[in-house]
Amino acid sequence: MFYNGEKDSPEESVLKLSDAFANRSEVLGMLLEEFDVDKYERTIRMEGVEQGIQQGIERTNRLTKLLLAQNRTDDLKRSLEDPEYQAALFHEFDL
Repeated sequence: MFYNGEKDSPEESVLKLSDAFANRSEVLGMLLEEFDVDKYERTIRMEGVEQGIQQGIERTNRLTKLLLAQNRTDDLKRSLEDPEYQAALFHEFDL
């Protein structure tokens, strides 16, 4: 094993490894103290919101393509004004 560009003896490597495990709980404690739970939860929530928005856009685009392919422009126009009708179309096309 190399350390600072020089080869360590096996005894030195074992000692360094045991030191690392001895300090493990201290390091974990420091990490947990620095961890901002609220920020993490906000980030996860925002990622979920962004993912949901993207899925909604993709779903609406699929519906639009299907309606246009069937020349159902009146249904497309109505779906833009009537959320309940749009939901029925999503159900009709199993989206």
